[in-house]
Amino acid sequence: MVAGLLLAALALISFLPVVDNGFVNLDDPDYVSANPMVQRGLTPASIAWALTANVASNWHPLTLLSHMLDCELFGLDPRGHHLTSLILHAANAGLLFAVLYAMTGAFGRSVVVAALFAVHPTRVESVAWVAERKDVLSTFFGLLALAAYAGWCRRGGRWRYLLVTAALALGLMAKPMLVTWPFLLLLLDVWPLRRLKLFGADGDGGRSPSRRLAAQLAARVGEKLPLFALAAAASAVTVLSQGEAIAQATARPFAARLANATVAYATYLWQTLVPSGLAAYYPFRDDLPGWQVAGAAALLGGISALALALLRRAPYVAVGWFWYVGTLVPVIGLLPVGGQARADRYTYVTTVGIYLAVVWGLAELWPRRRRLLAAVAAVAVLALAAVSRAQIPRWRDSETLFRHTLAVAGASDLAHVNLVEALRAQGREEEALEHYRAAVELAPGSGNAHAALGGALHAFGRPAEALPHLEKAVALGVRQPPVFHTLALALDELGREEEALEQLRRCVEIEPRFAPCQRDLAVRLDRRGDVAGAVEHYRLALRAAPGLPLYGRLGVLLGQRGELDEAAAFLRQAVRRDPSSITDRFNLGVTLARQGNLPAAARELRAALRLAPDRTEVAVMLAQVLAAMGQRQQAIAVLEETRRLRPGDPSLDRALDQLRAQ
Repeated sequence: MVAGLLLAALALISFLPVVDNGFVNLDDPDYVSANPMVQRGLTPASIAWALTANVASNWHPLTLLSHMLDCELFGLDPRGHHLTSLILHAANAGLLFAVLYAMTGAFGRSVVVAALFAVHPTRVESVAWVAERKDVLSTFFGLLALAAYAGWCRRGGRWRYLLVTAALALGLMAKPMLVTWPFLLLLLDVWPLRRLKLFGADGDGGRSPSRRLAAQLAARVGEKLPLFALAAAASAVTVLSQGEAIAQATARPFAARLANATVAYATYLWQTLVPSGLAAYYPFRDDLPGWQVAGAAALLGGISALALALLRRAPYVAVGWFWYVGTLVPVIGLLPVGGQARADRYTYVTTVGIYLAVVWGLAELWPRRRRLLAAVAAVAVLALAAVSRAQIPRWRDSETLFRHTLAVAGASDLAHVNLVEALRAQGREEEALEHYRAAVELAPGSGNAHAALGGALHAFGRPAEALPHLEKAVALGVRQPPVFHTLALALDELGREEEALEQLRRCVEIEPRFAPCQRDLAVRLDRRGDVAGAVEHYRLALRAAPGLPLYGRLGVLLGQRGELDEAAAFLRQAVRRDPSSITDRFNLGVTLARQGNLPAAARELRAALRLAPDRTEVAVMLAQVLAAMGQRQQAIAVLEETRRLRPGDPSLDRALDQLRAQ
């Protein structure tokens, strides 16, 4: 218990500078800083949305709920969001120790493995990047599942198994990285739990070794079928959520993906040993040198062969190695999402296997050198913590992050585009455009690069220059709603209204919850006199973004259709949101009068007239309502007071003449 708390403290101290970082423009806007649903906090509507939402081509409702809770507690102060991720990482360090110690009984080795996990620089991306909350959160529940599994193996019990299942389900709802967890449990059954005996078993009943092993394996797999079912369901949901992203990425030849995966396995190993040159994005290379691929394949094959050869004598080597190899499979790039070759965040839980194999291996190799090994481990932990402290400020803001990425990982369209977004936010337009053009030159076939350049040119008031890039982005398969919205705006500004309307329709078909397109489509249909279409899209816009100031106009259109009760409800909502709106109060008064609710109509019209005593139409309508209520003299007084403020207004004169003639 004390050791776990000390390891958590080590992680907290090593990574504490993350709380000084801000949001970055890579995925953070999708998850938090520009996501209105997340920013609403934990409301019934936002919770329901989180359970079905597809954000950044992913379904991970638990992660979204954790971001909502942060917004509830901290608003958009990035320090609070970083603090939550840091606390989860610290908890993971303590949990990892508890799991290893419970399974192996080896205190010192478990401490060292957990300490390496706690401070290694490749953890920085997962902890310092708010959008990667899913890493630390899913791992937290994944480790809880391992702890519950260890307890179930020792003592059994339906409730303990249910706890394993629930923890795994929650981990998968945070990030589907844990789809390999049932396989990991099988590895742990080999060692250290020794529930799957590969080299003989007691009480064999005369069966051959192969039959004994097959029976054991069938039993161990069978007990995990519910867990395999969870993993399969999560995999199916992930493929459906990432379908378009996968389709774009798999256009790359399989041979190139296989070569990249082979080199990535070796590169992760190297960066675990020598964590230098870390960056937010490593661009995919189609032209990896053959010697590099062959060398990586030889290295992986050699280590795998060694691990299998040592399986009887040193099973921890095989378990640790295949922990690493197996848990990386979902993110190694054979079925890729995005254009990256690899990512530091993918090692968050995978390289635990490497630490385990190395630490146990060294301890067994030099059993009488415990003090020396402890000293080496302490130096390694301190050195890694120092490198992590140096890496954390590189995530301080978007400009710092992507300048570092371009310097370390080489030119990439994504790094240029995200650097430009940071420069645009500072008003550095020409410098921003220079990087956008560099992104397009680097990747002329990248729809995202063209979309970014087109968006920047439009934002800088150059729609004619923006248009070809936006059209090129759409032609290259970009399906992001903001791109269609910007394309529609550019077309509209160039006088091509019909084409603009078509792009807005395409936008809402792709993402009905994208409020800007719903709003602009409703406004254009409204201008054309398409009341039914305008009402439909005003409703959808408000459903997606309830804060939009559209309630009043929707109420008026519903009134035109004779739907007075609903019209009054929307107009009341408009007045509640902006009590100083003369137009909304006037329209509410007119609607209430049409309903026959004259006293309420009079109240709203009086309130409107107090806000604008010289508004003729308000005074005339109020006078008509008062006259209908039998208050003729008050009606005349209202008109006379308004005429005093607007002498010579013929509408007031006519209204007064009509009242006096009654």
